[in-house]
Amino acid sequence: QDEIYKIIDQNIQIATKSNNYKYLTYFYSYKAFIAMSYDSSNNNINTYLSNAKKFSARTNDNETIGFMHFVQGEFNYNKNESFNAAEHYIKAIKYFDQAAPSKKLIPRKISNYRKLALVYARLGEFDLQDKFSKQSLEMAIKQEDKQILFDAYMAVGYLYENHLTKTNSNKFKVEAEKNYL
Repeated sequence: QDEIYKIIDQNIQIATKSNNYKYLTYFYSYKAFIAMSYDSSNNNINTYLSNAKKFSARTNDNETIGFMHFVQGEFNYNKNESFNAAEHYIKAIKYFDQAAPSKKLIPRKISNYRKLALVYARLGEFDLQDKFSKQSLEMAIKQEDKQILFDAYMAVGYLYENHLTKTNSNKFKVEAEKNYL
């Protein structure tokens, strides 16, 4: 953990010296993301996200700004602030849609769709959960990453399994089995 922070801080120093706002936004966002796993203090996370937001206003790199919103969405999701999380995940997708193609862009979009599905599952919004689960799956099918595809199928299967337990409808049982198998 300390080594991770040390590397991120070194990169922040380099980006600061060169006034590289794209990387300042990215590294502060990434530091906040890492802190969510290791640091129970929301103060540090808030500071990192605040810095990321400040520097994001000075870059036009849509993928980086989208990543910052994704991390903010994660932070809100972990604090059970579902509406704020959804707002940031949706902003992230809008920025990702405007971003230049990159190796990480599609997996980031898939993660956002999957997270939006989880938010709407938490809120009991089946139609929106369904929409974003399926968008995640559609994008995953186009990828050549078997793990991403597996995760997407499991998310859609979970969607129908969860709805099956609430409705006991054979339709949802068939859909769940189709996605799990």
